[in-house]
Parts: sequence; structure tokens; C-alpha cells
Amino acid sequence: MAYSELFKNYSDIRNFMRRFYVYGFEKRQDFTAKSSRSYDDNRRRLDSWLEDYMSFKSEADGRAYRISFDSSSISHNPLYKRWKAKSFTSMDITLHFYLLDILADGKAYSAAELLELLCSRYFNCFDNQLRQPDESTVRNKLNEYTALGMLRLVKQGRRNLYCLARDEVNWRSWQLACAFFSEAAPLGEAGSYLLDKFAEDCEAFAFKHHFLML
Repeated sequence: MAYSELFKNYSDIRNFMRRFYVYGFEKRQDFTAKSSRSYDDNRRRLDSWLEDYMSFKSEADGRAYRISFDSSSISHNPLYKRWKAKSFTSMDITLHFYLLDILADGKAYSAAELLELLCSRYFNCFDNQLRQPDESTVRNKLNEYTALGMLRLVKQGRRNLYCLARDEVNWRSWQLACAFFSEAAPLGEAGSYLLDKFAEDCEAFAFKHHFLML
């Protein structure tokens, strides 16, 4: 039976999977930064998701596990299962769009100010009012996005303010990639939208057999 538990600490399970897949034949004692219980829980998750691709060998000091594939025998990437088991709540999705919408004005706000704006602009504007987050939930989401580099923390005395991080992407260096993606990949419309940001057209690619999709 598949391991059905959802989890939020995605980087933790991803690290376990990477080590079993890249290095192979890792044992419990090789994970010195983790407790034995954490190792056992994460390995059981991997056993459940990838039972056809995990193997082990017995050594004097315990079992050593690895993940391996024969690429000619699989048609889909089984490693995606780890992402599908990551938990998201409706509040995670809601706050993602509402917070970024408020911060789009370029100003910096405290967690309390953002909570007030969330309630007045979004959660209270429906007859059947949505369940409102508390300030701790909003602050945790802000800190998460700050760690990811999406937001920037601004100190104002003893107050912590949050604003959108400055976009420092050099779009010109991605023009060729966008041009190829827009014609060669599913959902190439996204690449076409990005190409519209450039003043000049990019005509670096031509296709002998070009199957256009709507």
C-alpha cells in the first residue's frame, strides 16, 4: 500500500532521494545530521514511492540502499512522486496570490498591516466570508518567501517590513532560450509572451518540419 502521508518539509525528503540516487548505497550512519527515526521515516517513504527502483545490499554494519533506473524501460519520471506528496493547503494558495497582489505596489508592509489589508480587500468582500488567516500564518508565509528570495525584509527600527524583491534577471541573456522554447515546447505561449518584452525580434531558429499548435 502506498505511503499516503503528505509532508511540508520538501527539501528534507528531496535530500534523501538525491543521495540514494546520485551516490547510491547509503546507510543509516551516513546520515549523521539526521536522527535514526528521521532516516527510517524518509526511507520508508521512498520505499513506498519507488519500490520497483530501490535496492539494497547487506553489509556488516547494516543495509545500504540505492535508487537506480533503466531509462529504456520507463516512459515517465518516477521521481516526480516526491513532489506530488508535498502538502499544500487552500490557505497556502490563497495567500500566495493575495500577498503578491498587495505587494505589487512596491511598498513595504509589516505582517500586521498585510493581515489588515488581506481582511479588508479580500476575505471580507464576500457574503459568505472566507476563513481568515491569523497574523502568525501570514508572518510564516512572508518569512518563507523571504528565504526563497521572492520578498525582501526591510528593518525600520524594531519593525520588520516586507516588500517584493527587486527583479535583477538579465532578460536579454534568455532571449535565445525563449525563442526556442516558444516554438519547440508545449505551452510555448509562455515563451512568446516573454519575447514580446524585447524591442527586436529573435530569428535565430528555423524549423524544417514545424508542427504548429493552437
